Amino acid sequence: RLKKINIIYTVILIVGGILCAGGTYIQNTILTFIGFSCIVGAVIYRLLVYRCPHCGKYLDRSKGQYCPYCREDVNKF
Repeated sequence: RLKKINIIYTVILIVGGILCAGGTYIQNTILTFIGFSCIVGAVIYRLLVYRCPHCGKYLDRSKGQYCPYCREDVNKF
């Protein structure tokens, strides 16, 4: 579950970065805005979804197998 969240977050962030950079390069304000919106959306998505399935706390940059708060296995679900 958390691996899928990280993959979705990374893909949206990369696509947003490419769109933002491309829009800036060709001086297209709409494309730049769409890219920037993708980046902001990816960050909000991660803040809302990247949580421990047991206690519900945000996992921050934790990549371990266990939640730093409740010490439960985050990959059990």
